[in-house]
Amino acid sequence: MRMSNADHAICIDLLAKADATLEKLEKLENLEGPGVFHAPINFMAALGLLVALRSVFREWEAACSNYDTRVSNVILESFLNRDIIYEANLLFKSQARRGAEPNLRTLV
Repeated sequence: MRMSNADHAICIDLLAKADATLEKLEKLENLEGPGVFHAPINFMAALGLLVALRSVFREWEAACSNYDTRVSNVILESFLNRDIIYEANLLFKSQARRGAEPNLRTLV
């Protein structure tokens, strides 16, 4: 079966995103703290891996002692980009309950 030009373009785009994200991960490989979760969450969000994204985010939320708004913003943006408004709203409210201060990116 032959791929259409549109399918081919989508594959090329996904591979480019994966490559760019892997480069970021390599740079962040030795981080501790929020970067440990921030890197894989960015990677999964860029590739649209929502099931894995939710799983790693839940793990991060359970383990974090200081709520890092930057991590939850990645999830929030991923939900909004995919029109998953209900979950985005729940996450935004959860941030407030946890005492996280929204930053400019959260509000934009």
